[in-house]
Amino acid sequence: MAEHEKKVLLFIVEGESDEVSFESVLDSFFENFDVHVAVMHCDITVHDFPIPAEINSILYDQVKFFCQTEKLHLGDILRIIHLVDTDGTFVPDSCIQPQASGLPLTYDAETIHAPNPSGIRNRNDTKAAVLRKLCSMQKLASIEYKVYFLSRTLEHVLHDRIENLTDKEKESLSNQFEDRYADDIPGFITFITDRSFAVRGDYRQSWDFITQGTNSLKRYSNVHLLFEKS
Repeated sequence: MAEHEKKVLLFIVEGESDEVSFESVLDSFFENFDVHVAVMHCDITVHDFPIPAEINSILYDQVKFFCQTEKLHLGDILRIIHLVDTDGTFVPDSCIQPQASGLPLTYDAETIHAPNPSGIRNRNDTKAAVLRKLCSMQKLASIEYKVYFLSRTLEHVLHDRIENLTDKEKESLSNQFEDRYADDIPGFITFITDRSFAVRGDYRQSWDFITQGTNSLKRYSNVHLLFEKS
């Protein structure tokens, strides 16, 4: 297939750490496609607290804007793949505990400690409703769409790091991951399908799993399904 005839795979990610970690791997694995990564620089599932019923149009507007910026045609996009962090979104409200004022928001495997618990509960309510909407979507307009999760965060899944990290630390980790796997796709596939965190079952079952109990605080992902099904 000639380069100009390649169909586009559009990956939507929250930040630059996701882009650096995955872009080279995606380029190599999906070598027959023209891979583009759209960095939102925010968590679009909670940015300005979107109304779940409107999230598809919000997301579509972002895709159109990216295409205009990158001089892409919407009709060239074969598939949209959206990567999100879970951030403990689906935990029961009782798992959100007060944290002393002035201390940072922190997470562990069972609890979110927050200076403003009601704010986190509101965030979780919004994000949970939006993610349930997104994971039920098969198309964004006429373009095939799927959303995959990293729980609780990118750094949790890729590096088993659960503490609050600085932007510099996140940058260093993402560069290390890119260096490790950019030219080792078999090694990456072995890693991303590791059963210690790769959720078993199909796409729907993986989303059902992550919404249960405190699973969205623990180290789980369904990103491996993207590579197993391709």
